[in-house]
Amino acid sequence: MLFFVALPPDRVQGIETLEIGKSLIQGTFESGEFVPIERMADPKAATWYIRLKANQYKTGATYGESWGLVPNVPLGQGRCFYDYLVRWITEDRLVFQPDHDVLFVKTLTQRDRVWAGDPVNRVAIHNYVKGAFSRYAAMSIPPQTLRSMFVTYLNQVGASEAELEAAAAAMHHSRATQRSYYDHQDKVSKMQPILTLHQQLMAGQSAQPDAAETAFPFTAGGWVDYRRLSDSQLRQLIQQLKRSCQETVAN
Repeated sequence: MLFFVALPPDRVQGIETLEIGKSLIQGTFESGEFVPIERMADPKAATWYIRLKANQYKTGATYGESWGLVPNVPLGQGRCFYDYLVRWITEDRLVFQPDHDVLFVKTLTQRDRVWAGDPVNRVAIHNYVKGAFSRYAAMSIPPQTLRSMFVTYLNQVGASEAELEAAAAAMHHSRATQRSYYDHQDKVSKMQPILTLHQQLMAGQSAQPDAAETAFPFTAGGWVDYRRLSDSQLRQLIQQLKRSCQETVAN
């Protein structure tokens, strides 16, 4: 779960294919060159990195090999992300006796087949993330939704263009894809002026001297029936919509 929330959430494929010592490695960078932990003067200062080859993630053909820092975020009680990651690799994972280097392994047996120790697949990761959120947050959130939520949050807090570009790179998609598919807040914001206007109309807040002219016709579903508006009512709506747009931009 930490690989989805402690760093910009990647596609499930990127997490599924992580291999210890291959795509998940320890070391540091010196003068632009990666130095593995085995060659470091102080191994305790090593940092974890995710290195994905072009064939290991969806947009690899476009962007080539990818490097990403795994942050050692604090998790309370004096422990950090790296503490749990190292424990999983050196202790807990070995209980299931895997014969491979894939980071995440299955931990269950079912019927006559022993699954424990097999590499985990993307379906299992997808279901695990959904189940964890359902269990602890009372809502089922799949990994894909986490990606959308992250980008939407960045836009809500006013992330800079450079920060959004960096997020796109970390999440292995283009800035254009980020804008088109992952920023749900942008889509909601574009609709806000007309929603605000409609709420004002429903509440009778459109001030006009002629009461008859402000009696807007509505459909059975409660929406303004634009086909039945008089010319003066239409002009009033246009003016109100302009004001709503200006207020939204100003805020």
